[in-house]
Amino acid sequence: MKIYNINNKDILQYSNAFNVWKLFVENTQSTFGILFLIEFLFKNCEGNELKRNIVLLWNESKTLLTPNEFIAYLIIGMMKTGYIEEANIFAKKILNYGN
Repeated sequence: MKIYNINNKDILQYSNAFNVWKLFVENTQSTFGILFLIEFLFKNCEGNELKRNIVLLWNESKTLLTPNEFIAYLIIGMMKTGYIEEANIFAKKILNYGN
């Protein structure tokens, strides 16, 4: 895991993930408890255990969040736990999926 000190260069390099984060912060007022759980999973799980737990969390949060909000939480959780480059790649794929 690579930990970053975020600066303007990083914001330009990882603009896809930061744009998702900005949209989320500006447009979403959902509970941050789910974000905390996502961060916990990224810090404490890996591989199949991480996948399983994210799927379980999604199933439990469907009544609280839209799929887009949950994806935004995933990207933010990735960024907050140091997976900025991975979050940027994931965000780029998600943003390009609709085009």
